[in-house]
Amino acid sequence: MQLREEVQNIIDGAISGRETKLTLPNILFPNAEEVNALAKTINNPNCKLFSVDFFAKQIGNKGAETIALALQAPNCGLKSVKLSFNEIGDEGAKAIALALKNPNCQIDFLILSWNNISNKGAVAIADALKHPNCKIEHIDLDNNKIGNEGAIAIAEALKHPNCKIKYISLQNNKIEANGVRAL
Repeated sequence: MQLREEVQNIIDGAISGRETKLTLPNILFPNAEEVNALAKTINNPNCKLFSVDFFAKQIGNKGAETIALALQAPNCGLKSVKLSFNEIGDEGAKAIALALKNPNCQIDFLILSWNNISNKGAVAIADALKHPNCKIEHIDLDNNKIGNEGAIAIAEALKHPNCKIKYISLQNNKIEANGVRAL
């Protein structure tokens, strides 16, 4: 299957070094093959991208898993990843969390808002935030389904000496009094 012209132009710009930020147009919803092609682009040694924004592209947990694998590659130079409104759920959050533990992963800015992430995904992310290889300084988990268990796990991670977080947002989740107290 041939990539749509818009996607091919984005890939060509990234590989040529003309583009350092990848923001998909609002009208473009990448299919699985295009997400794979974009992930391979991120790993191309000529790629100069430092930021990708997949806002509301419906990539789901499989797309998040593909991006997570790309984040672990030695050539990946990304520092900022925005995946809001993609329905990645807990499985996608777990894949991203695993990538954050990889020494090749360089991202320090991560937005995962509006993705139906619950306690399971939040616990995986909290575990990653404690890992010595994790470089995350800014994380946005707004408007998910994180409850007390996830909030408490994140609170514990924030106290860990390896945690580098300077900014975290958990607005509009399902966190009750116990989780708020922990935070």
